[in-house]
Amino acid sequence: MDIPVRRLFDGLESPSCIPSRTAYSLTVAYFSAVLIEGIMRPAKWVLAIAVLAIGAGKVVQAADGGRTEGFDITIPATATAQELNYQYNFWVLEVHLKSLRMIQVPLPDPKTGTVRKELVWYLPYKVIRRPLADDESKADLEPANRFDPEPTPPIFAPEFLLVTEDNDAQKRYPDQIIPQAQAAIIKRERRELKNSVEIIGPLPPVTPPGAEKENALYGVAMWRGIDPDTDYFTIYLMGFSNGYKYVRGPVSYEQLKQLAADGQLTMSDQVWDTKSDWIGAGEVENLFDESKPPPQDAEKTQWFYTVTSDRLATGEPAQIWRRTLRLQYWRPGDRFDQNEFEVRLRGEPTWIYRPDRPVDPALALPEPKTGQ
Repeated sequence: MDIPVRRLFDGLESPSCIPSRTAYSLTVAYFSAVLIEGIMRPAKWVLAIAVLAIGAGKVVQAADGGRTEGFDITIPATATAQELNYQYNFWVLEVHLKSLRMIQVPLPDPKTGTVRKELVWYLPYKVIRRPLADDESKADLEPANRFDPEPTPPIFAPEFLLVTEDNDAQKRYPDQIIPQAQAAIIKRERRELKNSVEIIGPLPPVTPPGAEKENALYGVAMWRGIDPDTDYFTIYLMGFSNGYKYVRGPVSYEQLKQLAADGQLTMSDQVWDTKSDWIGAGEVENLFDESKPPPQDAEKTQWFYTVTSDRLATGEPAQIWRRTLRLQYWRPGDRFDQNEFEVRLRGEPTWIYRPDRPVDPALALPEPKTGQ
């Protein structure tokens, strides 16, 4: 038989016909074995294995006590004490993701206008606003003279950037508004999903843990024209937190020590060695006490450090770094048979701080390398 096994299941869209990718994969695996061995199992065995596969999908979805509707990747809303202390109005959303998916859609060529089928990559997501652990304690820290309300309510305005990382070269693809693809995606996913413009608006009301009804927003990021040869890529999700830092650097460790000696770096500032997480400058004891040992390989490392807004007018230019969710993927396939089931996450989704667009291009900092 010269028909590829997987094409026998092209009509089975995972989001609609089978509860999860796990169930789909198990079903495909079973029938592949049947076809390869040339064995026709009795109908009751076929039915039994299908039931088992669908049951396995339900286990994945019901792991949190309820259906996830395929949003099986959850990134909790978390914040460090440093973030909450550094930024009074800090917020971060709980993010739920489906797997990265692909769909063929008839689209007009941007140059010629000719309509032809094109592969669109897309990422469905759901966001929920949860109370942060420190929300209740913040009431005790309110300044006594704070009479004016916040000028505007917090706004959710997501941005997505897909960066391919093959052969030491990067290609950048911002998400796009593709109405024809959005309509096909909504039909496939069986849920209304807003694009990155339609979804802009106030943050949803807070949903306490365990609440029966979620105040959730549902959206989708879309891309067209992705390099079909790419094997490794990263997606950055911006706007899912308002966390930010004013950052200067890179500098050497000796320069960092001199800044501390001159009073331009304080113990309450934060430093980053491009390898681990941001930490308080006071935790690097050698910066303020010569009798303490320096960090390992301190002189071989580039360092970044934060400054407060009242110090921006003096010293080197600073840049805003924003809290960003990073998703790293790889796909072992080729350009001729791109398939969403070949796309796999590398590691866990991670919150990082990433340079914002600089006002002056001369102040642009390099893109943080994967793994930082």
